[in-house]
Amino acid sequence: MNETLSFAGWRPGNPDQIIPWKEKFDEEYSDGGQLTLLSKEIYQAEADEDMPAFEYRYIIKAMDLQAFGSDQKTICFRLYMCPLPQYWKPEVLKDLSEDNSADWFFEDAVNSDVLPYIGEEYLNYTDNDILPDKNGNKRYDYFYHITDWAKANELFNIIATVLYPMDRTRGHGLDHVWNQLGNTGWDLLEYVLNGKDWVNTALSRHRNKYN
Repeated sequence: MNETLSFAGWRPGNPDQIIPWKEKFDEEYSDGGQLTLLSKEIYQAEADEDMPAFEYRYIIKAMDLQAFGSDQKTICFRLYMCPLPQYWKPEVLKDLSEDNSADWFFEDAVNSDVLPYIGEEYLNYTDNDILPDKNGNKRYDYFYHITDWAKANELFNIIATVLYPMDRTRGHGLDHVWNQLGNTGWDLLEYVLNGKDWVNTALSRHRNKYN
């Protein structure tokens, strides 16, 4: 029996109660080795001393690294928190895209590199995992549509299943450092909601540490 996959250290307690991802997420975009899934549910965060109360959705972004010039046959899966547009600082929201289309808000947001993510996982595949089409042709050496891979769908199901406990402990995911400056997900969240400069935040943190 194959071991149940995990996501960012999370594994369902009961493998018999896996939730199909389509119950929790809608497909926003799928093309050219990229996939974006948007949570159906809207979540709420209470105000604290640094940030106002806000509502948000979760986004799963999956990227087949082979499709972007990498030699790795690897798909990266990340789970992002995305505040709804009405909670974004106006000047930050304005910088998302040229046309600022409401229809593409979540896709623009997840591609902006300013959304905090609370977990990630990587899955490797082989040439044999990529099956030919119904005519026997294999047009790509990567997953053009990531949902064509059964194992990717299995991981999406795992994320859907552990989403509730991950949300309840989202602060732990936001604590993780995501760049060499030492920025955390909290820094990005403060940038989105308050317009606080995350670079200066990291530099100030370093100065205070060594002074």
